[in-house]
Amino acid sequence: MSDSVDTNAQKSRQRRNTVLIIILLLFIIGLFTTFKETLFGPRGFFNFLSSENSTLTHQDSLRIADSLSRLDSSAYIFDFSDLTAEQIQHLLDSLAGLKYDASSDSISKKKHDAAMTEALRKALETLNLQDKARLDSLQRIADSLALLRRGDTTTNSQISLDSLAKINRERARLDSLLRAKKNADSLRLEKNRLDSLAREQVRLDSLKRVSSKKDTVAPWIYPDPTGGLYYAPVKISFVVSEPCSIYVRFSGESKFRVWNKSPFTLAVNEELFFYGVDSVGNRSVIKSKKYVFEKDPAAGDCPEGMSFINSGDGFCIDKFEWPNKKGAKPISNVSFSEASDSCFSKGKRLCTSSEWESACEGKYNWNYPYGSTYEQHGCVTQESSRKKSGEFGECRGWYAVHDMVGNLAEWTSTPAVQDKHFYIVKGGFWESGKGADCRVERYSYYPQNRHNPVGFRCCREAGNK
Repeated sequence: MSDSVDTNAQKSRQRRNTVLIIILLLFIIGLFTTFKETLFGPRGFFNFLSSENSTLTHQDSLRIADSLSRLDSSAYIFDFSDLTAEQIQHLLDSLAGLKYDASSDSISKKKHDAAMTEALRKALETLNLQDKARLDSLQRIADSLALLRRGDTTTNSQISLDSLAKINRERARLDSLLRAKKNADSLRLEKNRLDSLAREQVRLDSLKRVSSKKDTVAPWIYPDPTGGLYYAPVKISFVVSEPCSIYVRFSGESKFRVWNKSPFTLAVNEELFFYGVDSVGNRSVIKSKKYVFEKDPAAGDCPEGMSFINSGDGFCIDKFEWPNKKGAKPISNVSFSEASDSCFSKGKRLCTSSEWESACEGKYNWNYPYGSTYEQHGCVTQESSRKKSGEFGECRGWYAVHDMVGNLAEWTSTPAVQDKHFYIVKGGFWESGKGADCRVERYSYYPQNRHNPVGFRCCREAGNK
């Protein structure tokens, strides 16, 4: 009986142990099933230990496909229109370094991955791209290429070739842009040169029109010293209003010759004919000046600075308006009594109206000191103010008396016929124009007042030292 009980107990323990073993096996199978992906999956522990020989996961493939699609996407095509040729060339050089070598070892591949990433980063820094999305896109491309280095399957090789093909297409596009950029720069330089030439031509045409308008006026010319009575030889040159060719001849000659710009000496009686032609062909009228050389009939009879006037009994007159100094501005704003007193202080007196007129008209009774016809530039008659005595060389009378017409009107000692309380003023002043001649006279100036355009010169009898 006891043996039967022991046998039954033993069988019961065996069944219990069998059940436990089955349960344990089921538990182990459950654990294996639960951690299978973690230990042996594409990203599991054991697969990580041999990652250099592993294949790409589905997610890796998606990342690569996404990056490559972004490379071709129009949203991430860079606008290189504002880049210089040097910047585009630098980007080409950077992309030229992205070469895949499937036969290289893992260490070389890792170094190459880092070099590619750094090259792309420097290229983007050089281009100064402000769009961060583009920078992220190229960074993902670099990461994808790095993943390709970790596999050697046919799929990896194909993806690598596709990536390099896309990069080569981008390089080709950049190379085309570089050539277009260089051509555009060359065309732009040529256009700038042509524009500059066009502007210069417009400027020259404008200057030509202005010059043409200015030169419609013939040059004004006079010999210096001008014609008149002289007691010694003179050296003659010419004064002109603008550069021109001057043609001259003397009374005994039939043809004009070009003046060689060297002064020439005259010592005998002669009439000089002359005219000028400017650079655009404007020609002045032919003029003439008579030069007469005599022995001084009253040598020593007139003080220095005075000319002898051979009219009536003869008298002496100042060559210039008071203070009778060539190159000095004559004194204006003087009353009649101030003018008379100034002459008296020098042993002289104010000229009479007839004396003044005889000195102005000269030997040939000219209307003006230089001749019978008014010359706009002959004397100071169309200016804004008085000028220095003797500055207008042509305004020399026959007897070497200067500025008797224009510059300042001049007091005389002759009372006006119309009113004995007034005195005749002769000669006109700086803006009297054609009306300033040897015969014009005014008497409306109050003798006790100072008048801005009125000055004077002095006379005296010849031989009275």
